[in-house]
Amino acid sequence: MSRYAYVENGAVVEGPMALPINWRNVSGLDRLGAAELRALGWLPWRLVEIQAEVLTGSTVKVFATEVVETQTGRDRTPEEIAAALDDWRRATTVTPLQIRRALLQQGLLDEVQAFVEAADLETRMAWEYAVQIDRGNALIFAAAASIGATDADVDELFRLAATL
Repeated sequence: MSRYAYVENGAVVEGPMALPINWRNVSGLDRLGAAELRALGWLPWRLVEIQAEVLTGSTVKVFATEVVETQTGRDRTPEEIAAALDDWRRATTVTPLQIRRALLQQGLLDEVQAFVEAADLETRMAWEYAVQIDRGNALIFAAAASIGATDADVDELFRLAATL
């Protein structure tokens, strides 16, 4: 659906919106051509989207034949990136089968199973009977440390597991 703006004296008064059928004393506004609409002050509205991690707003410019809205944005700050990663880690869960398949593909299943077998009964039970494996689980941190995996390695393992 096309969007339009009503412009008076170079400023947007109404819009962006779908072109009304009736407006003031004009019926059939939606059937008028571009030149007729322009004469009445109705201009097409065009949105210029940008590639940015965070959209911060937009600017609007009125031209003779159209109104152009251009998005503005910025890259995420290191703090925002870290917070998003923390949120992802807290929310990410896979099944025991998925994590075992990912470990197998990465050549780490034997190492992790050896860690579990050498661990206390609580850890062995958690590994054996869990119905889901949470990225933020203490068992994951301990297993990663035992095999020398970094946080980034574990993140990649969970991303892979989620696809299996």
